[in-house]
Amino acid sequence: MDYGDRATVESFVDKLGYFDRPVAEPNAAYETKKPVVTGITEFENTSKNVDPETGTIKLTFDKPVNTYFKNTGLGPLGKDYVPKIMDVNTAENGMSVTYEVELEPGRTYQIIIGQGYRMEDHVPNVPYLVEFGTRQGGG
Repeated sequence: MDYGDRATVESFVDKLGYFDRPVAEPNAAYETKKPVVTGITEFENTSKNVDPETGTIKLTFDKPVNTYFKNTGLGPLGKDYVPKIMDVNTAENGMSVTYEVELEPGRTYQIIIGQGYRMEDHVPNVPYLVEFGTRQGGG
């Protein structure tokens, strides 16, 4: 059995008859509990015209996350596309996280807001790819 194939594993477990409902049901309920990034304050995600003088990237969540845990990963383009991150701060209410960054003109950037962000009961967020490009020159 391919244990990496979720559908195959769920089908196998369902055939065992151990649970009173299909495994996909509690899995789906769990997925809806996860915090989701709902937006970026300074620009639209995937924008190609971000001011390189932008010093912060503030992401908002639909549910509060624990203020202690953080997790930023590489996007698909790799380490050469990560902005210089100076600091990361989660709001006291857990509804947003702000990255202090230094950007360069004419660059493409990516970071993953990873599953290390999680609620107080340790339910992890849905990973979110932040991707944007800066325009040439400031202002």
